[in-house]
Amino acid sequence: MRERHSIWDNVNHSIPAIFALSTVLLAGPVRAATVTSTADDGPGSLREAIGIATPGDTIDFAVSGAITLTTGELVIDKDLTLLGPGAGSLSIERSSQPETPEFRILRVSAASVTVSGLTLSHGRSDLGGACSMNTAPCC
Repeated sequence: MRERHSIWDNVNHSIPAIFALSTVLLAGPVRAATVTSTADDGPGSLREAIGIATPGDTIDFAVSGAITLTTGELVIDKDLTLLGPGAGSLSIERSSQPETPEFRILRVSAASVTVSGLTLSHGRSDLGGACSMNTAPCC
């Protein structure tokens, strides 16, 4: 004998799947970290946030002013989004102190990186002052 199914049986089984899909779609970008320090390195720094991020993450900023790099360029080797508070509010720059080595601001290696809402400045390199994608200038 055949079992009878009503349309409500199908709807009841679909609701959890629809809810799960809606949650994922409405969640927005994944945030790896929020930068809370303008220091070159250490807790809350952009360098630390890049290091702990996983591919596809978004790094946002709870700081304004300048993140001053003194030790070297930031290397990004995974797909990331850097989402600043506004180009007039935040910059990432190489220190202008005479003892600071020459380097660009970003080196992107085999990754897709989106940078918005911030300014890159004072980078030094014959391949481009702001950033380099593998070996070609960018930014």
